[in-house]
Parts: sequence; structure tokens; C-alpha cells
Amino acid sequence: LAWMNGKYLRALSPADYTERAWPFLEKAGADLSDRDLVEKLLPLEQEKVKKLSDVPATMDYLLLDSPDYVEKSVQKWLKAPGAADYIAAVAEAIEALDTWTPEAIESATRSVGTAHERDKGDVTHPIRVAITGREVGPSLFDTLFVLGKERLRRRFGKALELARG
Repeated sequence: LAWMNGKYLRALSPADYTERAWPFLEKAGADLSDRDLVEKLLPLEQEKVKKLSDVPATMDYLLLDSPDYVEKSVQKWLKAPGAADYIAAVAEAIEALDTWTPEAIESATRSVGTAHERDKGDVTHPIRVAITGREVGPSLFDTLFVLGKERLRRRFGKALELARG
């Protein structure tokens, strides 16, 4: 039944999904003050949800001002040699973007990765952990796009504290 319910939830339009998920986020005490942001974030994790009651736990790291970092991920990706310099360079490149699209964010991130001679996973994983506190999640570049420059600035700052501390 969970599989069938998940299939049903994945078939909902983003607007319908948001409407149905909203009460569960309210009940969990999620910060819903920026409805526009929440409506953009919810579809990012829609593919993973099997029950609406799972939405708050699935979304918490996106709705918090700063994510709860998984210590193992911090050690592996943020405290690795050169990680702080790399994360700072990506943060600067993203901040400097004039065009704000997932494609522009991806291009800037990959350019910095190339300049830092990083392999594919070494390009995205430190940034994902810096921004979400986790090693897995929805499309990294869509997530960065939806969170926006201001939220990214705060999250990169926190991640750099962890990486350097």
C-alpha cells in the first residue's frame, strides 16, 4: 500500500501535492512563513515520499535556516584536505552569477571544480553536504536555485565554519 500511495503522490501536480502536504508541515511545526519558498521546495523531494506524514522529515533540512549536519559527512567532505578552499570558491562563483538558473549554477560549480582539479563526485558532494548537511538528496543544482543566494550565503558560511573549525 505504501508503494501505491507513493505512486499516487508522485502523480499529483506540484500545487495539489503542496496543498495536501501543508497540514503535515504545519503539524510538525515547520517554518512556513515563506510560502513561495516552501511551494518551490516541496516538489524537489516529491519523488521520495510514500506517505504525506513523511513530508516533514523529508523536507526538514531544506526548511531549516541551517541544516543539521551529519557528522560522518562533515568529516568526509567538509574537513577533507582542500575542501574549505573549494567550498569558498564555489560560494564566490555562485554569488557572482548574474543569471540565476540551475544551469548557470551548475556551470559555475563545475568550472570551479575543474579549476580545483576535482573529479565528478568531488565536485558535487562537498557542496551538497555544505548546503544540505547530507550526502544524498534531490538535484543539487535545482536545490541551490530554489534556496536562493541569501540562504546559500548563510549555509555556505556555516559550512565553512565547520570545514575550518
